[in-house]
Amino acid sequence: MNSNHLIFFLISILLFIFLGSIYLSKETFQSKKNILTTQRLNYEKSITDANLMTFPPSGWNYVLTQLASQKSIDIYKNPDELIIDSVDISTYLPNSNKTALQEGYFCIFTNSKKKDDFQCGFDWTDKKIGYFDRIEQNMVRSILYGYRTRAKLEFIGLEYLKQLDLLFNQLDVIIAYVIPGSIFAELLASQDLVLLDINDIDLERTRITYPELFLERVTVDYIFGINHRIKIDTPTVQLLGTRLYRINVPANQINEPFITRLKIDDPEDYSCVGDDDRLISKRACESPYDVFGEPKSQPTVWDKYCKEDNDCPFYQANKNYPNQRGKCLDTGMCELPVGVLRMSYRKYDDSGEYTPFCYQCRNPTDPYCCKEQAKLVELQKENPQQDYTHLKSPDYVFSKDTEDRKKYKLPTTIQLS
Repeated sequence: MNSNHLIFFLISILLFIFLGSIYLSKETFQSKKNILTTQRLNYEKSITDANLMTFPPSGWNYVLTQLASQKSIDIYKNPDELIIDSVDISTYLPNSNKTALQEGYFCIFTNSKKKDDFQCGFDWTDKKIGYFDRIEQNMVRSILYGYRTRAKLEFIGLEYLKQLDLLFNQLDVIIAYVIPGSIFAELLASQDLVLLDINDIDLERTRITYPELFLERVTVDYIFGINHRIKIDTPTVQLLGTRLYRINVPANQINEPFITRLKIDDPEDYSCVGDDDRLISKRACESPYDVFGEPKSQPTVWDKYCKEDNDCPFYQANKNYPNQRGKCLDTGMCELPVGVLRMSYRKYDDSGEYTPFCYQCRNPTDPYCCKEQAKLVELQKENPQQDYTHLKSPDYVFSKDTEDRKKYKLPTTIQLS
């Protein structure tokens, strides 16, 4: 092999190694999982094998509701994993695969004027307690329950994180779950806060509802570093602690069921009724929470216009006389009985104050008269020899049905006495 061939051969090998490293690094980057969390400030330093996706603490209601009902977390882009508290795992995902994260501590801060007011759990009665996230809320609730007392909990947004001392005019204490050495710990360490020593808390009382709580005596330097400004009375403090977990979001929750994408007739006709944000996902539309995790100001419904009478839930539901009531109207809306609340083109709410009205009720003031009529009709079908009712169905009231009913000599009003 001459020198030119040798140089070409070496260049080829180096080029192969270089391109291979780019490919591998690309593959490694693309293979990173997405973890949904409200605890970025605690874990951004320590979790390097995944991409952290942040959502607001107010979104927990939505996330836990979706998990409990085995629905996807599509508002937050269907994460691979979730960082969650052990209390919520046992409630919502008891059989999930979980990986324990670093232990953290519940740091209870106050100012010098109030530091002697919290010696044991009974001292929490009627106090105003600030917290940042659901995990602190879970811990406080476990103390209040264990000591059979009450207090007022107030959520604190991270925008107040750099000026917590100003909040003690309205709050008695502020509780923060802190991972030692984290960014969160660094932000707290720069403030003049009094850290309480939890000496007289009965751990067994708190573990009734929060089994993974523990008590540990630690140095403040271990949590906040040697340059902290946290004020303490002793070199070490006893704190309540626990650990959070990474759990896999079950695969069947990541995407909408296949049937909802392919078995719907003309899926492009569907829309999110009552939506101002142009939601195009069925899951997002049907969720009671908006994209920020806040309860929606009004419910939104995934629906489409009716095209024929049989699309409508109350079409010919009153079988006591020949009629086309409950049909598909020219507007694409389904006709509904009087009393029922329209939610969208075809969907409705007939519960509570929105129960439908029916003629010929045994008790006209009974809001569930129509359901009672339906039960009697079924009993009559099962036992034709008995005399349960002469009705063939609930005798639903429809708007402007007087003339049609007169033809068949049926009641046109509801007599209250």
